[in-house]
Amino acid sequence: MKERVMNLDIVQSAPPLTCLSERMLRFQQASRERAAQPPNSPRSANMDAAFFGRYANRPFWERYARSLAATLRAEPIYLFPDEQLVGMLYQIGRQVVVDPDSVQRWKPYSCWEDLRTRQQIEIEPYLRVGASAGHIGWHWEWILERGIQGILSELHSHLAVNHNIKARRLYRGALMMWRAVLAWNERHVHELQHLVETASAEEQVRLGALIAICQRVPRYPATSFHEAV
Repeated sequence: MKERVMNLDIVQSAPPLTCLSERMLRFQQASRERAAQPPNSPRSANMDAAFFGRYANRPFWERYARSLAATLRAEPIYLFPDEQLVGMLYQIGRQVVVDPDSVQRWKPYSCWEDLRTRQQIEIEPYLRVGASAGHIGWHWEWILERGIQGILSELHSHLAVNHNIKARRLYRGALMMWRAVLAWNERHVHELQHLVETASAEEQVRLGALIAICQRVPRYPATSFHEAV
């Protein structure tokens, strides 16, 4: 037991294998400060406005797809000094709720309500899951190998030959969502280009590299590890 404690002390006091650069240390400190006071998210309010307002009279499948796509297009753009990865999506922070009855209004339409009910009936008696379905992602390699443009082409090909109503709705909804991802990415490009106008020579190099990456991915397949991330 004494030997195990001594070994633990050695591990805890050992220097890190790779020291963080000055840039990483600055970014780490700034990230901690941002995490302490995350921005309020307009996501719920934007989804409410689209689903119960702008697209309220559309068929449910189209209403949901268009509302979700519009919400994604309106996501805030976050660009931080020293960062090398673009596309921050804050998952924390208080949601800006316009309608206090929003939760009740969503119940008949919420896929999460249906998911929780089915999970409780079909899975929970045999296995305590305790995780969100969104924590599993299938076929991440598709976007890396084909890019969104390739996926859009495949969806159009499926639409051209498939006459099943449910399938066609799924393909059309997917087209709306992927186009929204591209639109949100393009907003990052515009913001980065705007920052270049007043940046120092050193910053222009970093921003220029990020612009080049965002103009390629996720629309086209990644050609490097940096682009893939």
